Order: sequence, then structure tokens, then C-alpha cells
Amino acid sequence: MILMKKIALTATLALVLTACSPASDDSDHVSVMSSIYPAQFLAESIGGDLVEVTPITAPGADPHETELTPRRTAELLESDVVLWFSGIQPALDSTLAESKRDEAVTIDLASPSNEDETDHDHDDDDHDHDHDEVDHDDHGHSHDGTDPHSWLNPGTMEDNVAHVRDALIAAAPEHKAAFTENAEKLHAELAQLHEDFEAGLSNCKQRTFVTGHAAFGHLAEEFDLEQVAALSGDSHDEPSAAELARIATLMKNNNITTVFSQSTEADATAKTLARETGATIAVLNPLEFAPTAPADYVSVMRDNLAALTTAMACQ
Repeated sequence: MILMKKIALTATLALVLTACSPASDDSDHVSVMSSIYPAQFLAESIGGDLVEVTPITAPGADPHETELTPRRTAELLESDVVLWFSGIQPALDSTLAESKRDEAVTIDLASPSNEDETDHDHDDDDHDHDHDEVDHDDHGHSHDGTDPHSWLNPGTMEDNVAHVRDALIAAAPEHKAAFTENAEKLHAELAQLHEDFEAGLSNCKQRTFVTGHAAFGHLAEEFDLEQVAALSGDSHDEPSAAELARIATLMKNNNITTVFSQSTEADATAKTLARETGATIAVLNPLEFAPTAPADYVSVMRDNLAALTTAMACQ
């Protein structure tokens, strides 16, 4: 009886592993697991038709609350390549930390080591803007390293092109030429995006913007802007009345006439600040979710740039 139970268990495990294997076993395709949309965008742009990308987060689900099922964990561990931004999905971070995956094909796109290998020049001395300092404290700002939304800095995405290219080449060296060509095209597109942000935000009457959540700290730091947010990090709590009053006063005192929401359906925080100050509500998209085609990372970031230049009266 014991022997029969062991045989049954072995058979069951075999069936589970077979069912949980990556979606594509075709040798002509590289299976890629991506944590959130920006990682998916990089994989699909560089891999093209040679990759099959599976998002780890289900469509429409909050990536901050992602839990890995046994099936998804098996897919993750067996995928040819895994691309993720650490710090936003704790379950994913811990699973990959404990795994024995090959580091050459398991890429943390938010890793500080990636940021060291920069191809774009953004020396601090270049950010010499003549503007008044806004008087506020540090609460609600994202310069403390807790903001995981590093992909909202176009320079980070630009830098990560090489990391994704190399991971795909490591998984399928026979496609090196195609991956390299696609990477060069994407790098040029992202470099142009970065240059357009620098030019568009270089001469603005206002350099402070207000958001409900502190998701744009990396973008703000890159382009010498100041983000003021009602909530720090990825908190889903409502800001206190005192905090909202403080930000409303800051907006009035500094002639800040726009408050940003993360979607076209404005959140309660944005509505409250707009009502208290008479400000306009506009959208800054944090790009945690895939946009509706044909929109993509670059086009949405250009929408974000247009929203910022309008709000801050840039010339």
C-alpha cells in the first residue's frame, strides 16, 4: 500500500510539473516571465516574434498584491528568462531570492548594479534651473529609496535594454543578431524619449508637482523636479485631513494649479485637493498595467511629459 501511494504521488508531481511548464516549449521561442508591464515591454520590443512573454501579474490585478500560486511558481522557475523590478512584489522577490536560477537569465531591472552601467549622461551639474524653492518638509517625497517605480525614469529603461538583450542572447545565442538589432532600435527610441524629457522640462515656471501617491520620485530626481505626494510608497490608506490641509496650503502658497491622479478616474485624494484649491485634475500614468494597444511605454511616457509640461508651464 505504501509503495502504491509513493508511485501515485510521483505520478501526480510529474503531471503537475508538466502542466506548469512555460507556455511555449517551442525551441524557436524563448519563454519569458515578466513582473509588470515595463518588463514585458522590454522583452517584447527586443525579443520580437522570437519570445513568448507571460506576465506574472494577472491582467487588471494589483501588482503590489501579487501572490504566486504553485503553478505560477513552477512556470517562474522553469522559464528561460525572468525579468522583474524588485521592491514592488514581495512574494516574487522572496521566491526568486530563494531560487537557484541562473543569474544570466534572471534579471532584476531595478538592481543598483544596473543603474551603474549608464549610457546616458545626466550629470547633476546639467540641472541648473532658475526657480524658487518650495517650502515643504520631506513627508510625501520619494527620495528615500523606498519608491520602486524606477521604470518611470526613461534613463533606467534605456540602461536596461542591454541587460534584457544579454539575457535573451544567453537563453538563445542563435538569435543574437536579431536581439542585438532590436535592442539598438529600442535604445535609440528610449534615448530620444530621455532627451525629449530633458528638453521639455528644462525651462518651467514651476518645478513642483502634486500627486496622490509617491510613484514618480525617480522621474522627479532625474529631471530636477520636486514631487509632493499625499501618500508615501505604495500605501492604500487615505491621507489624513491634516496632511491634505498641509498640501492644499502648499499648493495655494506656491501657485500649483494641477493635482495628478494615476488614472482618468480621479482618486478621492485628487478630488479633495482640487476642490480645496480650485486646481485642475490631470493624469500621470505609473505604467504598472499594460496600456490599451496601440499605446505602449513610450507613447504613455510622452503623454506623461505633455501633462507635466502643461501643469508646470514649461516652454
